[in-house]
Amino acid sequence: MIYDRDPLAAPTGMTFRQMLALPVDEGEWRESHRYVCAHCIQSAFHHPYTNVIWGCRQCGTTTTDIVDHFVTPFQVPGDSLENEASEAERIAADEIRNGRSFLTERDEADEKPEQLSEFRVALQRVPKGEFAVDANDRRNQGTRTKLGGEPDWIQLNDGTPTCTGCESKMTFVAQIDSIDHVSPRNPIWMDRKNRDSSKKPWMFGDVGMIYVFYCFNCGETKSVFQEY
Repeated sequence: MIYDRDPLAAPTGMTFRQMLALPVDEGEWRESHRYVCAHCIQSAFHHPYTNVIWGCRQCGTTTTDIVDHFVTPFQVPGDSLENEASEAERIAADEIRNGRSFLTERDEADEKPEQLSEFRVALQRVPKGEFAVDANDRRNQGTRTKLGGEPDWIQLNDGTPTCTGCESKMTFVAQIDSIDHVSPRNPIWMDRKNRDSSKKPWMFGDVGMIYVFYCFNCGETKSVFQEY
């Protein structure tokens, strides 16, 4: 198979499935000066980030639409489709026809969500009239995770969401701080030598917090994010 130029480096974290979903009229698809679409006899285009995906801008056809030929519905009239397809391309076509996703080990790993470091939570009920954290003291950043009570909004504006079902204000459940925030007052950061480096650190934007809400009428949950 001849390609007019090498593919670009794919964006970090982009999976093969996401590549398949890229429309032919978006991105830097590479025009082929040898092959044409077998359907409308217009120039075929190579995918920006791989040589395994082809498309036609005239009819919008891509290899996800014509899995029986995969790469080779794009041909010069008279060429042999069977001879032009590489062994790797034929294997890929078989994978899709048989309902299996054509993913490398790297792609399969990318399909799994990243994990955060795991923490054991020790719960302690807060006596009436007291508060779990002093949210007004910015030196407490990273240590403001709590359950219940009132949300400690970073932006000081009430962001309590409304339930989609009953349109009532939802009940605050928890706030999750950026608990890996770098601060000598943060015991989690001071104990960073025990952190699993293979897991994602607990940092949400600019020392942000995630606020979780629940509707006791409808069972709906929502979350709100705020940062500095």
